Amino acid sequence: MTLDETKDTDKNDLKPSEIARKIDERGIEKSKRKFLPTLVLSVLAGVFIGLGGIYFTFTTAEITINHTFTQIIGGISFSLGLILVVIAGADLFTGNNLMSISLLGKKISIAKLVRNWFIVYVGNFVGSVLIAFLLYLTNVWSNKEDGEFAIRAISIANHKVNLGFSDAFFLAILCNILVCMAIWLATSGRSVISKILAIVFPISAFVALGFEHSVANMYFISFALMLLENPNVPEMLQQSNALIDLSNLHMTGFLSNLLPVTLGNIAGGSIFIGFAYWISFIRK
Repeated sequence: MTLDETKDTDKNDLKPSEIARKIDERGIEKSKRKFLPTLVLSVLAGVFIGLGGIYFTFTTAEITINHTFTQIIGGISFSLGLILVVIAGADLFTGNNLMSISLLGKKISIAKLVRNWFIVYVGNFVGSVLIAFLLYLTNVWSNKEDGEFAIRAISIANHKVNLGFSDAFFLAILCNILVCMAIWLATSGRSVISKILAIVFPISAFVALGFEHSVANMYFISFALMLLENPNVPEMLQQSNALIDLSNLHMTGFLSNLLPVTLGNIAGGSIFIGFAYWISFIRK
């Protein structure tokens, strides 16, 4: 490799230490951002992740070759959500867990960190429910043959609300390790293509493996709850012979899932990734 080629490589991709510094700078910028832009960008992120969830539901309802293949294709489809967040620009709660790097370096205060996380979490929730409601109003879910889209959506949400606290917590830790690594790797790239490729593999892995993501669950479970309010859905379930126990699929079950998943996501992103890389590249 010539000297010119080395310079070009450095220009195209950031080194690990440079990624850490960029993430650190980004955390400082986010902590200073005003309320309204933060809220709008976080609502957009909720919408984007919801769109990824819709794509995932569609592909996994359609493909029936085998479970593993279906999950992998569904994971690639779901990657759309984080691609939109990173490339178009939006504030995602799980990604903002990397602001722990700036906190550990004493460049932002705990109050500013909590303020950002609170606004972004609420905004993500609003965006996720909004996109779920818009999808519900379209009635597209009822036009699929035998109601397979609606049945698949309810099945996804029902699985989540039936997870135990510790299961959901540790699945969420694993999830946000991969989500934050996707953001970390995407930060190294300078081109749109390199960022997309960096995102697809970690995100498709967490989805295929069944890990838990708080913002994704905001969409999945809220949409399923909306479907259950429709008088046609019980008939769809009965006609499909889908033997699903829906006793936990209600608002209490929704909140019981969000709590451990949110805590696990924070631990996975802030400690396993943020703390580890702060020690490695930022700490003096």
